[in-house]
This record gives sequence, structure tokens and C-alpha cells, in this order.
Amino acid sequence: MVNVLRGSKNFHDGQWQAWIGEDMEVIIDLEESVEMSGVTVGSMENQGSGIYYPVKVEVLLSEDGKTFKKTGQIKRDYAKNGDAELRDFTVAFPQQTARYVKVKATNLGKSPKGGNTWLFVDEIVVE
Repeated sequence: MVNVLRGSKNFHDGQWQAWIGEDMEVIIDLEESVEMSGVTVGSMENQGSGIYYPVKVEVLLSEDGKTFKKTGQIKRDYAKNGDAELRDFTVAFPQQTARYVKVKATNLGKSPKGGNTWLFVDEIVVE
């Protein structure tokens, strides 16, 4: 998820991490404190295959990897979509310094057609 290789609309291409019916929570250790002002999460939506964009993305920062402070979030409502699409979700915030970045992406959870939904993420970029 931090290898700079982006996924394609083919969700079998080996570049996607996926969660079914669950939210994503990832902690990135940058190995030293660095300045940043945003985090971008790459995602896919292919509703015909049960893959939906996240409905919320949150970013939390920490110096010690234990105590995290929420720095920002974005929300998006579900929208019907008949195409396979790729989209970046960027959480921008005032410049801050941190070593650890926690990223949470909230899965839609239940499909409008019934059943669990997939959440696909290919890359997380700290800027």
C-alpha cells in the first residue's frame, strides 16, 4: 500500500488490498518525524462486483505510535454507479509533523442489493 504501484480497474491485478464488510485501519511508520499536510488514499469502485468507495476517510497522527490525534477527515455519501472507476480521496490539513500516520477508511458495509461490500485500496500517499 506504500509501494507507489497503482492498481488498475482489473481488481485481479495484484495491487489491491481488500476488506469485505470491514473497515480499513492502517498505521504507517515513517521511521522519523516528517512534515506533512495531507494523505491520499487510492480506491476503486465496481458496484457490479460488490466493490464500493469508502464512505469516510480519517487521518490521525502520532509521534509515539500509541497516542494518535485526529487531523482531518472527508465523508462521501453512497451514489449509484454503473461503471468501474478509480478515485483518490485526499484528506488535507494544516502542515504538521509526525512519525506515525493512521489511516481509517470506512466501508459502506451493506450493499443496496444486500450482502457485504468490498473496500479496495491500492495506495496511501503521505504528502
